[in-house]
Amino acid sequence: MKGIKIIAIALSFFAYFVASDTALSQEWVTLYYGNPDGTPIEASINSPIAIDVYAQTSENAYVADIHICLGTDDMYIDSLISSQYGEVFAPLNGWDMAYFLDPSGSPPNPDGWSSQSLQGFANLAPPFDAEFIHSEDPVLILRMVGWVANDSSIMGQTVNCLGVGINPQQGPSNAGDTLGGPGYPVTQYFSPVHFDGPTSIGDDMQAIPGNIEISQNYPNPFNANTLIEFALPEQAQVSLTVYDVQGRLIETLAEGIHPAGNHQVTFNSGNLPSGIYFYSLQADSFRETNKMILLK
Repeated sequence: MKGIKIIAIALSFFAYFVASDTALSQEWVTLYYGNPDGTPIEASINSPIAIDVYAQTSENAYVADIHICLGTDDMYIDSLISSQYGEVFAPLNGWDMAYFLDPSGSPPNPDGWSSQSLQGFANLAPPFDAEFIHSEDPVLILRMVGWVANDSSIMGQTVNCLGVGINPQQGPSNAGDTLGGPGYPVTQYFSPVHFDGPTSIGDDMQAIPGNIEISQNYPNPFNANTLIEFALPEQAQVSLTVYDVQGRLIETLAEGIHPAGNHQVTFNSGNLPSGIYFYSLQADSFRETNKMILLK
């Protein structure tokens, strides 16, 4: 333990002298959400949308401690599901910690906005094999995922529905070097999103199911969040609810008239304890209940 402390102190002095020889104003980190050239992200309504995040650093910036927080406008992005489908790429996938935090809504974000963030760091302890984020060209480091609202009125629109997000505990996006030095100035750019839909009548017909169906939640068992999908052959009055083993209502996930097509809802378990839960879909005269398992 004493040897590790000596190594850490030596690294700190090394970082100090390197910084002393370098103008801090020349050190920076830039994050691009979507496409680095600013072209729109293509999204299909009632479908997941991949939001790639690229990082670019100055010559002297070596990032080994990062929090990346994306804000989304709930008017266009129905939910954030990165915890299930998001990906991390090199060097983040080799760090000691890199994971998506639970989505958070307003406040502290502006009204109508919610955030999804990733926290990660490379522990500078032996064997010192973690790579830094260090690239003078934009490099793909992670992929966030959202679910686009099932709203045909946004088809054909290109809108700025992504922006700076804030996590209640972690704050906005930031980047550092793990040694406790000053954080690097972070600049963020957000691509607009172009919403589209089925491109032909054949695709549209294929998207409409023949029967009312509800799928097994995924993943199952799950930790924190899980996805529930249901399908409607025609417009229907829908109620999708979650109950515990005592039959007590936990949450209503969907309520009201829904159009024909495939629908997807995220269930966030919040502070619920581990155990067996049930979700039930009622659509007109149809009713079906499935079991899901929460493991924390």
